[in-house]
Order: sequence, then C-alpha cells, then structure tokens
Amino acid sequence: MENLNRIIYQYIERSVSVEFEISELSRLDCNYKNRFRNTFYSLFSVMEKGQAESILKLGNEDIKIERGELTACYVPREVYAKTKLLDSPVVDILWSRMNFNIFGSLDLLSFFEVPFLFDLESSEKIRAINQELYELELAKDSESICSIVRRKKLCFDMLDLILALSPLKNDGIKKLIGIEEFFPAINYINGNCQKRITNSTLANLTHLSLSRFCHKFKLLMGISPQQYAQQQRFLKISKQLANTNLRINEIANSYGFSDQFHFSRTFKSATGYSPLQYRKLLKNSKGALFSN
Repeated sequence: MENLNRIIYQYIERSVSVEFEISELSRLDCNYKNRFRNTFYSLFSVMEKGQAESILKLGNEDIKIERGELTACYVPREVYAKTKLLDSPVVDILWSRMNFNIFGSLDLLSFFEVPFLFDLESSEKIRAINQELYELELAKDSESICSIVRRKKLCFDMLDLILALSPLKNDGIKKLIGIEEFFPAINYINGNCQKRITNSTLANLTHLSLSRFCHKFKLLMGISPQQYAQQQRFLKISKQLANTNLRINEIANSYGFSDQFHFSRTFKSATGYSPLQYRKLLKNSKGALFSN
C-alpha cells in the first residue's frame, strides 16, 4: 500500500493543475430566483451575512446544509445546487469557482472525501482566500502577469487547505491506477469535443471490447463515456462564452448544434443558465453585488 501511495502522489505531482473561473460577492434577497443550478467548476462559498440553506442534488438524494454567518460550504462541480434564505431578508455570500484537475481534465477532489460544510477555523481560512481572490478581481491590473500568478497561487492554497481536511476515498487509489488504461480515450475526448464521438472509437483506442470499455469506464469514472464527453463539451463552451466575443450561434454551430434554440435549451438544462445568462454573469458581474 505504501508503494501504491507513492506512485499515486507522483502522478498527482506531475499532472495536477488549477483553473480559476470567477470570484464574486453576491447578495440574495426576496427577489432571488431559488432554482437548481450547476457549473463546471467546484464552488467554495462563505456566508458573509444572514442565514441560508444550501441544497445539493446527489443522485436521488437532496443534501440540505444549514449555514450561518462565516461558515464555508463546498459544492462539487457538476452537482446541481440552490440556496434558500432562512429568516433573513438579505444574504451576502462571498464565493469562488475553480477546478483542480488531474490527468488533464479529471476532478482531483472527486477522489477525496471533501466535507460539504467546514468548521469555523477552516471557514475563516477559506474566507481569507476568497477575499483575496475577490480583491484581485476588483483590481485595475487584474489581468497583469503578477495578478495571474497570485491568483493561481491562491487556488493552490485552497487546494492545499481542502486536501488537508479530506481523506482519500477508500477506492481512490484503485481508481487512480485504473484510469491510466483510459488515458487514450480521455485524451481523444478532450481534443475532439467539437466532433461526434462514438463509444466504438473510444473502445478501439483502449484495445477493449465495446461492452467491456463502457462497463469499466463507468465503474471508474462514475459516468458513461458519452456523459463525460458532454461534460467536456459544455466546459469548453462555457470558456468560449466567458473568454471570447463569438456570437452564441457561432459557438453553437462550432459544436455541432445547427439549431441555436436547441443549443440554448440543452445548455440551460445542463447548467440552470441560458448561454446568454452565463456569459453576462461572468462578463458583467465583476466587482458588483447582484440579485438574480
């Protein structure tokens, strides 16, 4: 077991990376539309003011987490969640979204037992990281090289803190070792999201039969190959919405959606946001308290 642990941590050291999306201070009031939303990034939030209940959809179960002031909460990426106000006319939440990837695109935190709610001591540390990330977002030189490096360091500080609080899952090492067999398929998906990808093509890349490939992939990844491909497709689409001025129909067409309305419905079904809402959230919310 000790040798296996050493191998896994060598893998992590070589391949772990971070992606930062946004840090924001949000105000929720009586006009807040309380509905489930999903993002492609892990969410770390701290209750600055008021009381609320965070509800996470995990499989067929709803996890309800009551939160008071200065408590931090974690919502895994690809998990639908919503916030319900509790006896508070206004709630302020300081939050950041970031990804911790391993082997290019896999969620590193999915291999660990990360708590959804943190104690006050850990919450204060998470708040300090979020606060500095938020201040970097407000700064006039937020796109300078120094700010970009500082932002990345803060993301690694968050990862360091979270992993110190999160034991490796019982099957974490086994899954990490087993996933190596699927690198050719994973890399193919990541590089060809704009194409139609078949399970047969992926199975051939791993030299497994179609049925064996689909079974083992879902066993290790927790989702089917097509679900994983859809996740990666929408992750890349979300980055184009945030970081380019391409029209939404241009983005839709480049990913094989000939009907923009179908694309918008599919994107909203996956995230809780329309493509336009998602773009506005990331491009226009900088430095602002907002209600939605």
